[in-house]
Amino acid sequence: MAQKKSPDPEVRTHRKITCIKHFQYEFYTEKGALAMALGGTSAEYDRKFAAPVITRINQTDEEQAILEHNAHVEALETLATDLRNCLEHATDEKYKQYLAVKLDRTNQRLEQLRTEG
Repeated sequence: MAQKKSPDPEVRTHRKITCIKHFQYEFYTEKGALAMALGGTSAEYDRKFAAPVITRINQTDEEQAILEHNAHVEALETLATDLRNCLEHATDEKYKQYLAVKLDRTNQRLEQLRTEG
């Protein structure tokens, strides 16, 4: 259920900041995936996804890949939740359409990752 537009400017500003944060999060998620594809380090990956990926000294590559896959899925789930939240509060129709497309693409990518794992 969408909330009504608040007359309180502080509440409206908070909602706008939340939506801006999801775009920043999305940018870093994409950048982190790119860093891994290009041979980025685990520390870079952790920083971009803002989710801890625990590594052990004797961890196999397969175990590491599973942890990284799970972190990617978790990051996309968080992004999808943020997109849904912003979509509920959006008032501009073009922005709503944009958010709906981004949410759909995020859900498709999530489904793809879940079937791969």
